[in-house]
Parts: sequence; C-alpha cells; structure tokens
Amino acid sequence: MWWHQVEAKTGFNLLLTHWWRDTSAFYGRPDNALELAILSLRSLPKAQRKAWQALFNYYVFNDELDSLEHIPEHAKAALTLPLPEQQALKLRASLLNKLKR
Repeated sequence: MWWHQVEAKTGFNLLLTHWWRDTSAFYGRPDNALELAILSLRSLPKAQRKAWQALFNYYVFNDELDSLEHIPEHAKAALTLPLPEQQALKLRASLLNKLKR
C-alpha cells in the first residue's frame, strides 16, 4: 500500500499494478470496500464519521472479538475468522442487492 507517481517518457507507455492476495477471491477486493466507504461515509458530518470509524475499528480491524455476547447467535457468523465461503457469498449477495437500489 503506497502512493507513487509515474511519468510517461515516450509515446507508448504501460503501467501495470497487481496486488497479490493471500485470501480466496470470494471475499472480494478491498478497494471495492474503500470506494463504497468513500461514497457512503466520506460526506457524513464529522461526528457520524467518527462513530462509523469506531464500528469499523471494532468489527473490521480488531482481531480479537472477545466480547460478542451482545450479538444474536445468527448474526455472529459474519464475524467468524476466517469467514466461511457460504457466509461471504451471502454477504456479497446482500450487498449487491442493496447497491441496486
């Protein structure tokens, strides 16, 4: 994850960036999550963005979800690490359905 600049020196140039991944493709691309977050969160008022940041920090970036008692049993599957393929596909289908609206 880095920023870089490329300057074309001739009439024909090619820039190829490829991110290797260590997870299955059914999990989706992280840059899609970033684009959706920019679309849906970036324009919120600062206090709301901070609230979403706390949720992301806890549910996405926290590797040790040791306090899940408050979450209904049927909803805990989405927090399983690694996320099972069927659960990932179910989340993807739900997100696609929501994005169609």
